[in-house]
Amino acid sequence: MAGQHTYIPLQLAEVEVCSTGLELGQDVDALPPDDSDDDLIMEGIVLPANPVLEINDIQSNKAGRPKKRKRGKQFELGNDVRHMSMSARHTVEGNNREEETDVGDHISTKYKRVDSDTCSLARRPSLDDTPGGLRPRQRPPTVLESLASAPSDESGTADVTEDRIFHVPLLMKLINEFYSSHSMLSSRCTPKVTMPTERERKCGFGCWEALRCEKCGFTTPSRRLYEEAERVPGHKRGPKPGKKNVQLAIGLTKVPVGSTAVQSLLTSVELSSPTKSSVHNLATGMAGPLVSVAQQALADNRRRLRTVMELRGEQVEDGEAVAVAAAADGCYNNPCYKGFHQKSTQVAFPVREQETDANMLIGFAFANKFGKDGEESTFPKSEPIGNAEEWLAGKVTQQMYQCNESPLLLKSLVADGSGQIYRGAQSATQNLQPDFKIEQQDCHVHASRRQRASVFRANLSSQLLTGRADFTGKVTKEARKAFCTVLSRAVASRCSGELRGARGRYLTDDSKFLGAVSDAKHNILDCFSGNHTKCFSVSFVCPCLPAGSDHKPSYLPRKRYLLLTVEDRVELGEVLDYKLSEEKAMKQRYLRSTNSVEAFHRCMHKSLPKSLTFKTLAEMRAYSAVHSAAVGGMGESLARLGQHFGVAPRSGGEAAQKLLQLDKQAAADKHRQQSDGYRRSRKKASAKTVSKRVEKLMSETSQSVHLPHEHPYLRSEDVLPTESISD
Repeated sequence: MAGQHTYIPLQLAEVEVCSTGLELGQDVDALPPDDSDDDLIMEGIVLPANPVLEINDIQSNKAGRPKKRKRGKQFELGNDVRHMSMSARHTVEGNNREEETDVGDHISTKYKRVDSDTCSLARRPSLDDTPGGLRPRQRPPTVLESLASAPSDESGTADVTEDRIFHVPLLMKLINEFYSSHSMLSSRCTPKVTMPTERERKCGFGCWEALRCEKCGFTTPSRRLYEEAERVPGHKRGPKPGKKNVQLAIGLTKVPVGSTAVQSLLTSVELSSPTKSSVHNLATGMAGPLVSVAQQALADNRRRLRTVMELRGEQVEDGEAVAVAAAADGCYNNPCYKGFHQKSTQVAFPVREQETDANMLIGFAFANKFGKDGEESTFPKSEPIGNAEEWLAGKVTQQMYQCNESPLLLKSLVADGSGQIYRGAQSATQNLQPDFKIEQQDCHVHASRRQRASVFRANLSSQLLTGRADFTGKVTKEARKAFCTVLSRAVASRCSGELRGARGRYLTDDSKFLGAVSDAKHNILDCFSGNHTKCFSVSFVCPCLPAGSDHKPSYLPRKRYLLLTVEDRVELGEVLDYKLSEEKAMKQRYLRSTNSVEAFHRCMHKSLPKSLTFKTLAEMRAYSAVHSAAVGGMGESLARLGQHFGVAPRSGGEAAQKLLQLDKQAAADKHRQQSDGYRRSRKKASAKTVSKRVEKLMSETSQSVHLPHEHPYLRSEDVLPTESISD
């Protein structure tokens, strides 16, 4: 029976066939519902039971034809066939849909449209080119884009509503012209003054404006409301530049910013500013005259120095060069040595005289690898920038000698120890005067720095480094570095003090000066080890008496005397020779340094900052810094340059008073920093200031111990017992 078809009599309209053996009169609605998928609803003839096919079950292959469907399940006796009401059918379908939805929440992916910026960040090339599965929507505008695209005036009128810079006398003249003309043409109209934008014409900071009556429409011609400056060389056509535009170009050479930073600053306060190209073109035309003005200021300083030398009794003749002492050093816009950084491309070379306390700037030269071919400051790009100092030294020496108004010749040159500067100056001097030779002198500040570095290279014993007698073990690098840091500072300070004391006692006798320096040098190691026998007679620094001294060496490591071996005395003796040998002391006998030149480097870095590289305007900015140092201040330089270009600050104006106040404040700070009290406080603070790392390592190291037989002059209470030595 399972393989045969089942037929239902035609006389019965509706028959339900089941396998439960129910009779025909039994109530069908009382049966429990069947949840099987084989339920069929039949009317009339009952056909073989086949599965109901839904549209979603029909799938197509790639060619578009429907795929082969599986064979349907045949109708068998026992399958429930009953009527289902539409409400019940909808209820079952709803339950099935809810079950599918619950499952789909964990499986299906919900798509959401994002903006284009987020979509571009989420995109992974060759992996996921369309993240999210939907086309991204347009990015919403930023706050700045919304402000820029909005209409300038909400009321709809075309009037100037922003801030403008006007010259007040010219603005008053325009207002008077409007009222006088309006009263004549429209006498019955009460004017309501506006400033139409269609009549406005901008020119950098300044602009041309017109006035209009909103009631009757009367409008004046456009008038210039800014002051004009003289024409810049090379700019013959077009209108004359505005006074504030020229003042801006001059002021930019004194500060470490460019035209881009100025635009950012002015737009932050809602002021219109000149374009970057207009400021650059204006500064390019002013570069040549500004360099000439700075060179004239250097010539004035040389003339003033010749007058001083003549008052001192030197023979000064017109047209003849006067021999003077000077200091020179190069200033690079970036490091010129090897390393992972941008190499230097520009070098400034200032020369300051060493005859007076003012240390006036008397010479300057500039090298620029970005210069155009044929320019005086252009340095060959194929040459290392480190060789520029020799070239610039010879160039400055020749310029100072060939100056017709105030020629000078270098008799001694103070440098930082580099031989390039001396070779360049000596080579140029030999070409000018073959029999003249420049004396090479060392900067005593750089000599102290080299001496401190030599302490770290010295091969010191473990006994000295640890302060333990007869200790031969290893010492860590940190402990060695901490010890050398404190010791190098003490050695350099002591040698500088001895050199100054000997020069102060013997001002003119060089032979006695060298003898005093030699005696003081041979006593330093004994003093550092606790032997003050000769300090009172030969030292210019240590005030200790031969015996019974309670002096505590707070400047030495661990604030204890050094426990020196014979090898340590030899090594430290070579360290002392870096500054106090006869040859070194002779080169430092005048106690001259390059501090004044390096102080000018800070002024140079304000005009030529390391963060910006100026190619065309680099020489102009460098000579602007030279002019500030040559005339005595930034405010005086701005006043003189403004007077030369016809844009000087107004007499009695607030700008002139403010510039004078800035120069006075800078002069007062310089005088305070050069005072003896300020220098003593700095030296005292630097001597006492030790890094936390050094202080920690020194505290962890055991204190120094002296053997009783090494220094018999020490008091008995200062000598520790023998048991502590063995420990």
